[in-house]
This record gives sequence, structure tokens and C-alpha cells, in this order.
Amino acid sequence: MKSKFEKLTVIQNRIIEFLWRENIFSRSTFVEGLKTSRTTIYDNLKKLLDRDILNREKLHDGKRGRPHELWSLTREYIDDVEGG
Repeated sequence: MKSKFEKLTVIQNRIIEFLWRENIFSRSTFVEGLKTSRTTIYDNLKKLLDRDILNREKLHDGKRGRPHELWSLTREYIDDVEGG
């Protein structure tokens, strides 16, 4: 496994395992599914994004307010884990 994918924290591993099942979630889904605070989830999602393990997609619904963010595993990470 590539070195940038090594040495993940427990919460980061839990996020990846959670994503491995469905591969796309909002932050709220992580909070509910992992029983962890929004701030902790976001901090770790950002760290995984910075390490190119996750993708973030922002969805604007045309209304006012912040867009929804959906998180998924990168193809590079999936290929690395699967040995491809």
C-alpha cells in the first residue's frame, strides 16, 4: 500500500470502512452512523481529502445557503487497496 495511505487514525479507518460499503455519503450520515461529533467527522474528512483518499462533491440546489457536500473514496485509493 502506498505510504500516503498508511498511518490512519481509528476514526479515519472507521470513515473509510463506512464509505467502502456504499461509497458516497453526506457528513450527517457519518455523524449518525459512526456516533461521532460533526466537528470530529469534518476534521477527519478534511485530512483524508488532503491525502487524496476522499473526493468531495458540492451540490447546489439553487436555493440560498450552503451547498450539500457528498464524500466518496477516490478511484486511486480503491485501486490501491484492491491491488490494482
